[in-house]
Amino acid sequence: MYYCDSMKSGQKGSCEKNHVELHKVIPKGSSFAKLTPAKLSVVCSHVNSYGRPQFGGASPLQLASQVVPAELLDGLGIGLVPIEDVMMKPRLIGL
Repeated sequence: MYYCDSMKSGQKGSCEKNHVELHKVIPKGSSFAKLTPAKLSVVCSHVNSYGRPQFGGASPLQLASQVVPAELLDGLGIGLVPIEDVMMKPRLIGL
């Protein structure tokens, strides 16, 4: 989940980049009928586990773990996936 400050247009690009990454696993036009909370947690874990150049090679989850309580991520079922296991394709969740 990502929120932008309403008066900071420079933040929207980051949000859009996340949409691009999510659409690699959940293509536009896909039905959400079979997208369970558990599957969504898997998607979020994979999308946020690989390093991004704009973060100096760190993953969004690595950065989030520095400021977000571990209990929150655990409660959402989101965890770091080893880079060699990250899959960014619809078959990750059976689409």
